[in-house]
Amino acid sequence: MFVRRRSTLPLWIEVPLGMLVLLLYRVRVIGRDRVPGTGGAVVASNHLSYVDAVVLQVASPRPLRFLAYSGRCTGRFLRLVYRLSGSIEIDPARPAAGLRRALGALERGELVCLFPEGEI
Repeated sequence: MFVRRRSTLPLWIEVPLGMLVLLLYRVRVIGRDRVPGTGGAVVASNHLSYVDAVVLQVASPRPLRFLAYSGRCTGRFLRLVYRLSGSIEIDPARPAAGLRRALGALERGELVCLFPEGEI
């Protein structure tokens, strides 16, 4: 492939979103060399706004899988975004299932990103 994929989003969504972020935000990356080139790893970040996931994905040298809240109040649109982006949904009623999916992603060598604060 000629384009280095930065996310698990479909390419038709990834490219315009990435361009939009680069136009609207001055992304400065410090410590990119600390992200392992291969193998599973956990990335932890503060959650400052709704664009955090997109900006982090642009800054990351590898695609990220995000842990995402998926409770009763999560609507259809957000579930679609989760599915398209490859997010790992965590249902508060059954958190162990989501955590098992996250561990599986780590075992497959993927980067899993979480926001320890849990909300904005």
